[in-house]
Amino acid sequence: MQAVSPAEVFSRNVFCSENNLTIYEHSLLAQDKERLFLLGVGKASVEMAGVFISRLNSFWQKRLHGLLIAKDLESVSQPYFLANLPIFYSAHPEADTRSLLAGEKMLEILRQVNSSDFVVFLLSGGASSLMEKPLPIISSEKLFQLYHLLVPSGLKISEINPIRQYFSQIKGGGLLNFLNPSKLFTLAISDVEGDYPEYIGSAPTWPVKKEKDKVIQLLQKAGIFFELFSTESFPESVSPEFIEKEKLNYRIIASLALAQEAAFARAKENNWLKVLKNKHFLSGDSSEITAYYLDFLQTMPGQTLLISGGEPTVKICGTPGKGGRNTHLVLEVLLALYRENFENVFFFSAATDGNDGNTSFSGAWGSSAVIRECLRTGDNPETYWQNYDSQSFFAKYGGLVQTGNTGTNVNDLHFFLRL
Repeated sequence: MQAVSPAEVFSRNVFCSENNLTIYEHSLLAQDKERLFLLGVGKASVEMAGVFISRLNSFWQKRLHGLLIAKDLESVSQPYFLANLPIFYSAHPEADTRSLLAGEKMLEILRQVNSSDFVVFLLSGGASSLMEKPLPIISSEKLFQLYHLLVPSGLKISEINPIRQYFSQIKGGGLLNFLNPSKLFTLAISDVEGDYPEYIGSAPTWPVKKEKDKVIQLLQKAGIFFELFSTESFPESVSPEFIEKEKLNYRIIASLALAQEAAFARAKENNWLKVLKNKHFLSGDSSEITAYYLDFLQTMPGQTLLISGGEPTVKICGTPGKGGRNTHLVLEVLLALYRENFENVFFFSAATDGNDGNTSFSGAWGSSAVIRECLRTGDNPETYWQNYDSQSFFAKYGGLVQTGNTGTNVNDLHFFLRL
């Protein structure tokens, strides 16, 4: 996680010299009354802002204004200011009234920005639900219901976020209506497949065309269209004004590929171990990812580690137990290993932000041995999997991983080891 931490990337790419602020290849020169607005939204926003501010000299810190919007961890004591920047804690993974208030607070501070001010926008995963301002075409009650249905729908994030953007004033480039693009610098930690800006945090500072037919198809694919809308009265959205994307100052500062590269280099230090790196971002239903690993195992030699990752989806039916997509995937893989009589094969999957869904755990690890132990006691591991209760399984039989909040978020990391 160090390789994708804000401390690591900003220490090499953010510098100050008197009235000059260098951010990667950009040089910001303050002549007179220019101010610096530091805005952050996402699970890693506070960590990103803390490191960024530490890189500023007194000249720039005196000109600093802004707002940070972060995930409410609830059980953890949380500060309400960072330097002189207020921190607003909001909802994740589903939007609620806090999300709407966060959206209003962001727009309020953007109205204070003038054409000569510099704006640095720190974006990370989770921003979609943390900050929202719906278009008049949808009520807040229906918007909350939409979020509630989308989270367990089984859609990929590249399918969910276009739906969120369609109904939002601030997503899909909506914030660009309030800013001078030439003075805006977005620094993003990617948690999406392909690192596409149009999907990271639902793209508040990246223009996206809103397509009615596409959104209808996605809602129908998820099986939730007719719970909320009708084809006769489906609302028309509004796309942001056209801006040439080449003129936007947008940089991805950390990604899953970077984390995998660092893990690969570290694992290579073990001379007895053959280390492989999966170039593919694994997405789709957890059963598809399980099948991928079982297929890979057919030609995988002993003493080999595969470093991989991605974002499995889990379509939930009924009332779920405890656990997130990582613990669910690990249990599914271990059940498959047991059924196929594979021994001495270990699987690890964890969320790089430290929170697997709404749990306080990062993920889990294990081998088919934990399934055998469960069966030996007369318990049924399949029941835990069917009831989406994987956290309870690993809490009882061992294997839960708890890192705490990591301050970054580049999706899920997998280690697949055959001894």
